Amino acid sequence: MNKFIAAALLAVAATAPAQATVFKKAIEANEKYDTDIVIYSTAACDYCERADTFLDDFGVDHKRILIDGNPELIAELELFGGTSTPVLIVKGKVLQGFINNELYHTMVAVGLVDPKDHEGKAKK
Repeated sequence: MNKFIAAALLAVAATAPAQATVFKKAIEANEKYDTDIVIYSTAACDYCERADTFLDDFGVDHKRILIDGNPELIAELELFGGTSTPVLIVKGKVLQGFINNELYHTMVAVGLVDPKDHEGKAKK
């Protein structure tokens, strides 16, 4: 095994516990807010509003959490590596920012939407 591959494998192994912790915290966020998708948001966040509307269009259960001025909620956001909003938690998967196709494909991957029922909707 060459040195580059060995170093890469060690780097991946070193991040695995941290990734497992983030996943566990993400699942806990979904459970805490009793929803499939959590959107950490601020009141003035245009992309947060777009994500909210996008999810409404798909009829997917979600909850928008306004973090403005709330240190406890800001700390939750930071647990997921968030430094800005939106941060979306989709059944334990963390998405930084709102990109409609990324959110759509994540929803398909975790079984929240059936692509046959929503052809073309993700292209908004």
